[in-house]
Amino acid sequence: MRVRYAVAAGVAVVIAAVSVFLLHSERRVIGTNTIAPLYGAVPLLPEKPACERVKRVPSGAGRLRLKVQLTETLVEGTDPSASINGLRVTLLDAPSRATSGIARDFTEGSVEVPLARETEGASNARLCVHSLDPRLLTLFGEQKRPFPGAPVDKRDERFAVAFLQPEASSRLDRADAVVKRYEFGHAGLVGGWALWLGGLLALCASGLALWLVARGLPRE
Repeated sequence: MRVRYAVAAGVAVVIAAVSVFLLHSERRVIGTNTIAPLYGAVPLLPEKPACERVKRVPSGAGRLRLKVQLTETLVEGTDPSASINGLRVTLLDAPSRATSGIARDFTEGSVEVPLARETEGASNARLCVHSLDPRLLTLFGEQKRPFPGAPVDKRDERFAVAFLQPEASSRLDRADAVVKRYEFGHAGLVGGWALWLGGLLALCASGLALWLVARGLPRE
C-alpha cells in the first residue's frame, strides 16, 4: 500500500505543478524598444529627463517596465537606502496624442509605470523619463549604434523599456491566442487540429501510464 500512496502523491504533485504553471497570472510583454537592460547605462537627474525615440509602439499597452538603479545621493541628509520617490514617463506617439504615467515609492530594480491610457500603434514615438527623486538614478540599457554602419566609438547609451498588457493574464487565459498563432504558423494540412490532437494523446498516454503502474504494483 505504501507504494500506491507514493504513486498517488506523485500524481498529485504533477497535477499541482501543471495547475500552477497554467493559472499563474502576470502581465505579458507585448513589445520592447529592442534595448536589453544589461547594465546601468543612462544617468537620470531630477532636472534633466532621459528621452529617446521608440521605433515601434505596440497597440494596447497599459504599462511600461523600466529597470532603475539608485546611484548616489545628491542632497545632504537624504537616506540612500530609502525607497525611490518616483518616476514620471511621457510617451508622445503623435503630434497631438500623448500619454503619461507615474510610479511612486519603489525600490531599485524593475519598476512598472501605469499609463493614463492604453497606447495606440505608432512608429517613431518619443519617450521621456523624468525623475521625481533628488538623488542620481541610472536607467538600465545598453550601447547601440545610432545608425547602421556607424563606428564603434559613436555608439549611444540607451535605456531599455518594455510595453506590458494593462491587466495580468494566465497561460490558460491565453490558450486561444496560442492556438491561433500555431494555426498561422502551420498552414496547410498540419493546422490547429494537430495541436489539440497532440494534447489529447499526451493526456491519454499519461493516464495509460498511471493505470499500468497502478495495475503492476505488487500486492502486500
